[in-house]
Amino acid sequence: MTEAFHWSSLLLYADEPIHPFMYCIHTVLVERTPSFLLTTNGAIPIIRLFPLPQGADVDAVDKHSVSALMEASMAGHLNVVKELIKAGCDVNAKSSTGVNALHLAAEKGHTKVVRELIKREGDLGNVDSDGLTPLMVAIAEKHEDTAKLLVDKGAKVDAVDKYGSTPLIYAAGQGVISIVELLLKRGADPNHADSTNISSLIVAASNGHTAICKTLIDKGANVTYVQSENVDALMFAASRGFVDTCKVS
Repeated sequence: MTEAFHWSSLLLYADEPIHPFMYCIHTVLVERTPSFLLTTNGAIPIIRLFPLPQGADVDAVDKHSVSALMEASMAGHLNVVKELIKAGCDVNAKSSTGVNALHLAAEKGHTKVVRELIKREGDLGNVDSDGLTPLMVAIAEKHEDTAKLLVDKGAKVDAVDKYGSTPLIYAAGQGVISIVELLLKRGADPNHADSTNISSLIVAASNGHTAICKTLIDKGANVTYVQSENVDALMFAASRGFVDTCKVS
């Protein structure tokens, strides 16, 4: 880093008190102003500050306990992720809501970043404040390739969040049949129900996901199972006018 650079000058642009290193990284990732630093050699892009300045705290966090690695992972910047890991940052550090870098990369569908984080021992089983794993958030956002990678690398297919939902329930609700099939193949329970007795079949039927209903039934899902108000999959499908789903259910 050039001697002409002063953290104090950069911090004049900050929206809130923040660690200088974190602000530098945040500016790179989300293109907040200033996007250039003034030096004795003129304006240079902030990204040219890499390799990381000697003595920088790579595990610095903002007021939400979000680290530079989390920012980079969420933005999908693989090269920045690699640099930060090389510099020794904590791959499994958690934010104030319990998410880690792997969570954030999975949520955004950054499969290459997810692969790198797993390679560096990112915690597949980490749960956020709602009990969601990286696999669950990938499925919730319909990132099929990311979800498939997580399963292939050993993510638990029967993990449950604080509401009792599993990856299979998420996939059935989102209509992602390729993930439903993969989870069932890896041993997911087709009859597991959440804390309100909602099963994967009920979720799929209530959303008109006919092909998923058929797949679940073929794998042993109980068509007579009812949720807490004694409503079964057929009733849900019928109430919402899903004719084809009713035929399957």
